[in-house]
Amino acid sequence: MPAEILKSKDAYDPRRLFGVTTLDVVRSKTFLGKSIGAQPKEGISPVIDGHAGLTILPVLSQSRPPFLSNEAERLSLFHRIQEAGTEVVKAKAGLDSATLSMAYAGARFVGSLIRGIKKESDECIVGCTFCESDVSEVKFFRST
Repeated sequence: MPAEILKSKDAYDPRRLFGVTTLDVVRSKTFLGKSIGAQPKEGISPVIDGHAGLTILPVLSQSRPPFLSNEAERLSLFHRIQEAGTEVVKAKAGLDSATLSMAYAGARFVGSLIRGIKKESDECIVGCTFCESDVSEVKFFRST
């Protein structure tokens, strides 16, 4: 874990170590958009917690436009978001991961940083990060 490596070098600062988790949010917005017929760029679909399978927690109740569906559809979308990375690896027969998706997520993150630094937008720029937290008993937690 990067935090432990930095601590061993006496270089750890919790305000400077974070993980960019834009990839899960991009996937969540894409799947949400397809399921409700909206453009992913227009929506919000927050994801909290980890970055693997069951640790990925889409917060569909906070999505915009709202995801209004029955329980079965909600659970199906929730599961698809959680397993999106695995879905990509299986589709590529285990030969690669989601390279283009990661590149897009990285570009979005950097674009948000630039817009924020330049104060180009009056809108709130929301990004999810994975950082040291006291929100729960989990040492590192992702939140918006």
